[in-house]
Parts: sequence; structure tokens; C-alpha cells
Amino acid sequence: MENFLKPPLDYLLIVWSLATLLWIVLLVYRGVMENKEEDQLYITSGHDREAADQSTLIRKVTKLGKPIWLLGITSSVLLLVMLGMWLWAGLQQTGT
Repeated sequence: MENFLKPPLDYLLIVWSLATLLWIVLLVYRGVMENKEEDQLYITSGHDREAADQSTLIRKVTKLGKPIWLLGITSSVLLLVMLGMWLWAGLQQTGT
């Protein structure tokens, strides 16, 4: 039986799998960090350390936004490209 997935499609599948896995890992990591974030923070003079921790946590969560968006878009585009290549290869095989 002939290999239906051509080598370029195999490579794209590997790249897509890695990008999607990294995207999911970052989403889970951000979710874990957001669970530690408090909704309200009442700051008094004795809670400076907690305020610093909270602002550090918010800064980390904010910094994750752009990589998560980029990986999500990359994963979606790669999936659409692979689907197009797969359909094109299927149509080429039925046409011959």
C-alpha cells in the first residue's frame, strides 16, 4: 500500500504537534498561575511582600499572552495547510 502522507506532510504534522503541545502547556501553565492570583488584595504596611508577589504574578501572566496567541495562530495555520495538502493529494490520486 502506498504511503498516503507524503514526506512534507509528515514534517508539517511533527511541527504542528510540537507547536500544539507547547501551546497547550502554556495554556495550562497560565491557568495554574491565574488560580494563584487573588481577586482583591487589601494592602497594609505589613503586607508588602504579598503585594510584590501579586504584582510579579500578574506580570508573568500578562507576558504569556503574546506567545499563547502566536502559538495558537501558528497551530491553526499549520492545521489548515496540512488539511489543504491532504485534500489536494487525495484529489490528485482520484484524478489519475
